[in-house]
Amino acid sequence: MPASSGIPWMFRRDVYSGFNEKRLLLERNQTMQTNHPMITCTPGVQGGYPCIQGTRTPIRSIVEYDQIYDGDTDEILAALPHLTREQIDAARAYYRDTPDLVDEDIERQWKATVELFDLDLSKVE
Repeated sequence: MPASSGIPWMFRRDVYSGFNEKRLLLERNQTMQTNHPMITCTPGVQGGYPCIQGTRTPIRSIVEYDQIYDGDTDEILAALPHLTREQIDAARAYYRDTPDLVDEDIERQWKATVELFDLDLSKVE
C-alpha cells in the first residue's frame, strides 16, 4: 500500500475479496450491530470481532471462560465483574448462532499469543 493513501490496509476495499456489508461498515469506521442486541463489532476494538456492547469484552472471552469454569455463570461473573448475567447469556446465544466467527477469533488470538511470547508448542503435551 502506498504510504500516501492515508487509509489503513484493514479498511481498504481492495484488500478484501468478496466485499460485503460488514466490510463497508468497517471501512466507514462504524459499529456494526449484530442480530443479537447486546453484541456489536467495532473497528479498532478487539480486531473488529464481536464484543459485548458497551465493553471491550470479546465473545471469545466468554466462550473460553465457559470452558474453564464448566459453564458456571457465577464463576464467570466473578472473573468478569463488569458484566451482567444477561450479557453472559447474550454472548452464549451469539456463540451458538455464530460459532465460526468466534472460533476464528479464538484461533487468531491464540496465534498472536504464540507469536508474541515466542512459544514452542512442540513441548506442549
